[in-house]
Amino acid sequence: MIVSTPEKVVYVRILTEKKLTKKLLEALQSAGSLHPELLTEVSEKDREALLKEAERLHELERVLNEFNSIIPKQILVKLDCEISASRLHDYLLSLSNKLSEALQQAKGIKARIEQVTEEIAKSKEILQALLILSTNSKYSNAFIDNISFTGSIVAARTILLEKEIINSFLAELPEDLKQRVVLDVVSSKGYGKAVIIVAGTRSDVEATIEIATSVGGKVIEIPEKHTTVLKFLERLRVRVNMLHRELSKLRDNFEKLINKVSKDLALGKVVATAYKDRLQVLLSALKGRYLVAVEGWVPLSNRKWLEDFLYSNLKYVYIVDSPPPPNKTPPTKLKNPRIFRPYEIITKIYGIPNYNEYDPTPLIAYSLTLFFGLMFADVIYGATMFIIINYLLEKTGFIENPYSEGYKLFKRLCTYLSLSSIFFGLLSNSFAGYSIVLNDGRISFVKPSGSMPQSLLPLLNPMFFISFAIILGLIHVNIAHILSFIKYVKQRNKGEVISKIGFFTIELFGIPYVLYKLLNINLPEPLSSYTNYLLYGIVVGLSLLIAGKLIAYRALGSLFWLFDITGLLGDVMSYTRLAGIGLATSLLAQNFNTLSLGLGSAISSMVPIHVLGLILGVIATLIVMIPANLLNMAFGIIGAFVHSLRLCFVEFLPKFYEGDGREFQPFTIKVKDAILIGSR
Repeated sequence: MIVSTPEKVVYVRILTEKKLTKKLLEALQSAGSLHPELLTEVSEKDREALLKEAERLHELERVLNEFNSIIPKQILVKLDCEISASRLHDYLLSLSNKLSEALQQAKGIKARIEQVTEEIAKSKEILQALLILSTNSKYSNAFIDNISFTGSIVAARTILLEKEIINSFLAELPEDLKQRVVLDVVSSKGYGKAVIIVAGTRSDVEATIEIATSVGGKVIEIPEKHTTVLKFLERLRVRVNMLHRELSKLRDNFEKLINKVSKDLALGKVVATAYKDRLQVLLSALKGRYLVAVEGWVPLSNRKWLEDFLYSNLKYVYIVDSPPPPNKTPPTKLKNPRIFRPYEIITKIYGIPNYNEYDPTPLIAYSLTLFFGLMFADVIYGATMFIIINYLLEKTGFIENPYSEGYKLFKRLCTYLSLSSIFFGLLSNSFAGYSIVLNDGRISFVKPSGSMPQSLLPLLNPMFFISFAIILGLIHVNIAHILSFIKYVKQRNKGEVISKIGFFTIELFGIPYVLYKLLNINLPEPLSSYTNYLLYGIVVGLSLLIAGKLIAYRALGSLFWLFDITGLLGDVMSYTRLAGIGLATSLLAQNFNTLSLGLGSAISSMVPIHVLGLILGVIATLIVMIPANLLNMAFGIIGAFVHSLRLCFVEFLPKFYEGDGREFQPFTIKVKDAILIGSR
């Protein structure tokens, strides 16, 4: 299978009675086979009803958004229920009411949590000040209302200040103000702060407080109670402990409430999304006097099934094939075997194929897997990549939603690439910078040389790898030109068809001619006996190429033929990057291994005790070797993947692929395996 073709779709018009519009849309949403295009308007009465539904939907979305804002972290909720289209309305009402009530409870708990947290913070400041005062005999039995009160004429306040800024505070006070107020500094060992008691006229106390706060001090708002510092301190400790217990209980209740409604929140997200789609359809539809209509694209394979399905759900429904509107092109529904579906991600990055062109996903699958495997050909590295992708990556926490369809496809894609790396690593006898050699029945790991006798594919030989990459590039580029030729034949583009025939003729005669004349490579018989005649074939091909370009592009064709010739050379030489990156990965692994082993050997030789030196040498070797090889592996994966994409996106696809289509998007309910709720 070289390329695939998108699934055939037909344009249909579905008619039913106006009163059955809702039921029709429910059935279409459950069927999930229609890509809607033209949608009908509704009557004013229906519009009012729909606006009420929109208000309910808006209310549900508001509740969901408010829940997201008060949930401190995201929660991954798995949904194990099926949602039918006919139950969406009931879900909308029940979830809106249920979640609104739960939101009020959650907001109440959240508000109390904030209130208690604030009270604890203030109480701790008072507690700290009172603890310092309690260590001083002068103040331990003093009454609170003697050190913290505000009268109409006189006042006394308590200020908490860092010890190191007391001198700065005192220096800031004017001398006349110092004379007018009573100022007492209380400090104690073990406390980084001190307490300042200031008393005097109200205006002088307020001036002192202003200076204290300017240098970082804080006025402690102690309740004016006729009780001693020690007694108030004891009661305050009890109060703080009670607040902590209440805060813990509030947090537990909040967490229980969120866990209780988490599935409803996730379900609400699904319902809101699905219902919003339906409301948009209903509010934008055209109306007839007695009938309503929905038009769109249906896969040809589902055409009869959809008709049977709608008839079984709606008694009065009529489906007819209809010509599409003149400005609407069919959407593209990709149809690939399961093994190729992960590579559809790469196809979509470049662009969805239009309805009338080939889907290059199979070719991308072959190309990407082959190129990645050649550039990252190593058994150890490939196996490590396989283990990380399948067993470790999800445990790192970097994957936001491991149940998403996109991640699952990308995981399968990376798994295929890792297996390709292992396969080509076995063929090239590459094991993280080493090769396996059999000597007298013994297995040994040796540093690879240019030509390993026990490697089936000597990719560690630079000349072989470069030559192999050029040949592979020539084949790959010509596959693209062949597909381009087929496309032009279908389009009946005579000029491009002639130019492609000329291009292939130039290759057929020109490549042997260049090999013989410029590179002195002997050709097999009978080519070696008629090498001079190859030039005639080149001239014929060049003439066809120029003529075709002139037919296709008129005067500009006199220049465009040059781009085909020079482009072939540039495209083919670009494939030498396969050898460059592949050899770089292997050589880096070898150098890292040599460096780490040399370091381990040096450390081992410096220790007089042989066993201890050996142990330390092994530890030092592993400390350097493992991170260095992991770094080399990471760069190797990135380099191999990026350059594989480049060969597909730059040298290959543009020659025959346009990718200007639009994806088939059925009108359906998409229920994910897991939904993220809460803010980031």
